[in-house]
Amino acid sequence: ELLQGYDAEWLLPLRAQLEQEYLGAILEAVPLLLQAGETETAQRLAEQATRIYPLSEPAAQLLIRVYFSLNLPTLAEAAYARYQGELARVLGDYPRFTLESLKDKPMTVGEVRSERIAPSELPTMRPRAAVPAPLTRFFGREQELERIVQMLQQGTRLITITGPPGIGKTRLGQEVGLRVEGAYVGRVFWASLREARTELEVRRALAHALGSEADASHEAFLDALAACLGDAPALIITDNWEQTLDAAPLLTSLLQRAPRLQAIALSRHPLELEGEYLLSLEPLPTPETDALVEMLHSNPAVALFVDRAQAVRPDFALTEANACRVAQLCRALEGAPLAIELAAAQLGTHSLNHLLQTLNERLDWLVSRRRDVGYPHRSLQAALESSYALLTPQFQRALTQLAILQGEWDEPLASAVLGKPAAPILDALTRHSLLQRRWGDDAPRYQMLESVRLFALRKGDGRSDALHARLFGYFERLGATVQAEFNTAAQLHWLRTLRRLYPNLHGAMEC
Repeated sequence: ELLQGYDAEWLLPLRAQLEQEYLGAILEAVPLLLQAGETETAQRLAEQATRIYPLSEPAAQLLIRVYFSLNLPTLAEAAYARYQGELARVLGDYPRFTLESLKDKPMTVGEVRSERIAPSELPTMRPRAAVPAPLTRFFGREQELERIVQMLQQGTRLITITGPPGIGKTRLGQEVGLRVEGAYVGRVFWASLREARTELEVRRALAHALGSEADASHEAFLDALAACLGDAPALIITDNWEQTLDAAPLLTSLLQRAPRLQAIALSRHPLELEGEYLLSLEPLPTPETDALVEMLHSNPAVALFVDRAQAVRPDFALTEANACRVAQLCRALEGAPLAIELAAAQLGTHSLNHLLQTLNERLDWLVSRRRDVGYPHRSLQAALESSYALLTPQFQRALTQLAILQGEWDEPLASAVLGKPAAPILDALTRHSLLQRRWGDDAPRYQMLESVRLFALRKGDGRSDALHARLFGYFERLGATVQAEFNTAAQLHWLRTLRRLYPNLHGAMEC
């Protein structure tokens, strides 16, 4: 839009003229693209035209005829229904053409362009917050993408993607939005809640995303948003819910009022709403350090590292000489996308060897120098600080105490270290995405990402004598039990248990 945000009278006719010319250009280009076999581009432009000009008859006819020409009659019917609904809702009018009249009508170059675009057909509302277009390449997450798209196709109304800071929730949400944009004919909205701290600010963010001027403080606010959405399918992706969880019921209320709306929430913590489907995001898979170079190229963590390294060192490449060290670094960073990106950026001033040798100080050098990066993503330390700040003092202290544990461990060991029943604390820290929980044969097992563990050790008394005494006492009691049952049927169980707990047994022995 020309000079968006300014509404001077002299701008209005100029803006309308430019919008008419832009739509006209699309109407001319699409038939040419279809003739040239560029069907994906033609479909995308036709869908874009109806998104920008929802009341334009030429744009609606163009999209419907494109769908018919690509043998997509279901999408054609849906496009006609959306146009019919928009006309009725906004203008109290009805289409001047029928769906049947466009079924067998061939599209000729320039024909649609000749139809006049009336000023009343120009958009009355546009999405102000479409999905942000990424500036960098995306790696991995194909299974997660397919799963989310499948859930949306099956009609799931609310999907919450959770995970620790820096795991890639925002970027995955962007990729989902871009992938399904065509299915929603551009009605995919993006609402960032990063700056929101109150329910009123969340309301304003939702209104801004949907292009609504509704008063966020009014009791009929959600009804106004639902009316703005209409009866056409739509998707809203909301990011950074962890700071405003108390306002999450707004999303339920909006979904109840807009039955064709679906939502994806990105949060470090579940929203805990009715109908919520959770997808916990894991780190990217990392390679074996002795894998062949050809195999490493296909590993998403390595591919991400190489791509971001080339942004600061264009001559950087994965070779026989450095492949093992790159794989080792990606494994040490546990496949966390933010950590990998920040590490790759350091190759502008440091060597791979230097990064590997200073991994224990990673929180000091995993820092971005980019000016356009918000505080939580400026460094790994900042990302973890923002999660730590959301914990109550009780859970903050528990996190720093549990940092003494390494590798995988279970609830009894955690209870021994904390000096009290650990179950509710482990559940809370897991829901805040600061612990990973995996289910074994008989009970859940927990693990703290090494970056989180190093951060927590800095924060508290993770190396205090009292904690080490509790840890040593636990293994002293466990040793007595193992000795008593070692020559029984439980022998295999205890061998597996000791193998799993060995890193912490070793730590207790060093106390």
